[in-house]
Amino acid sequence: MNQAGTHTTPAAVRRALHHYTTWCASRHVDLADLWPWDMGDVDEPDRDDGAFRAKAAVKTALAKARLLVALGGDGSATVPIAQGLDLTRAGLVALDVQYDLRDGGRNTSALRTLFDAGLDGERVSHLGAADWAVSRSHADEARARGMLLFSRRTIDDRGIVACMSDAIASAGRAGPVHVSFDLAVCDRAVVPACLDAVPGGLRAADLLSAAFAVLTLFFVYRTLARTFSVGAGVAGALALGLALGRLQGEPEKRARFARTLGGASVVAGLALGAAAIAALKRAGTNLDPYKPSTALATDGIFALSRNPAYVGATSIYIGIALYARSMPAFTLLPIVLALLDRLVVSREEAYLERRFGDDYRHYRDAVPRWF
Repeated sequence: MNQAGTHTTPAAVRRALHHYTTWCASRHVDLADLWPWDMGDVDEPDRDDGAFRAKAAVKTALAKARLLVALGGDGSATVPIAQGLDLTRAGLVALDVQYDLRDGGRNTSALRTLFDAGLDGERVSHLGAADWAVSRSHADEARARGMLLFSRRTIDDRGIVACMSDAIASAGRAGPVHVSFDLAVCDRAVVPACLDAVPGGLRAADLLSAAFAVLTLFFVYRTLARTFSVGAGVAGALALGLALGRLQGEPEKRARFARTLGGASVVAGLALGAAAIAALKRAGTNLDPYKPSTALATDGIFALSRNPAYVGATSIYIGIALYARSMPAFTLLPIVLALLDRLVVSREEAYLERRFGDDYRHYRDAVPRWF
């Protein structure tokens, strides 16, 4: 129980849903084909027994469904819901009027509680902190933890969908993402019953667009980006190109020059990959690109290229295509490079700039992206 009466929200939401249809006219989306599963209520999720039930419900739901929607409650519900995920991999996107970094176990302490439980600040994005509603110390701590912050001015300038896209991309680098909507992020005129809402907050249309962006961006764009791993993407495109070449009846006989050049290209690609791994190990950072970078590699092969491993993968692709004399494989190469640049490299470099600041900017200005 609390002054805002958030314990009454689940029942109120169920009553309100009877007044809506499944059809979204403006976006031409119909939810009638979905198979929702109502798991019932979890009372008092901010207490120990309620938190345990909430975490258990999250794990059960995610084992049976692709999308979990938790309605009702206040900021305290964020903790057990996020803890139902694997905090060593999970990310969090929070739309809230404040950072929830206060000490204690209240609903205004959700992020601090999750950080103490092992959530990495570099996998947290925050949108909508209000002017004059958060302290400078909390803002400094949020930046120091590596959180990606979108102020209300940034949202006004860039638009909520663009900000949500970057927020989900950053939070979802290593695993599942919990997106938390606190209605207090809206303008007080939109949600007069929210005690923390202040003038100048988000419009109702912005909040609806943000919620829709979670579906479109996370389940389409980010799914594509996360599944397009460098190895799988390059190998898949190469296999498709080689298969198309065979269907077109390309000659089985390999010209000696193409075979020699292709072999050299493959060897060069393997050497570049080995040199990149050696440099990353010397720098003491993670080799997995979806884990946080702990150090900036700038020596060795990284003094010649900011992305030597990807250059090496491209060299291997070209070598095999040459050896096979496969024109379809070469035709697909520009598409592979465009996807690699847009979905992988540009986002990794934006992350490194946030992580290492001026050190990375100086390195970026001095060394080319490729060669």
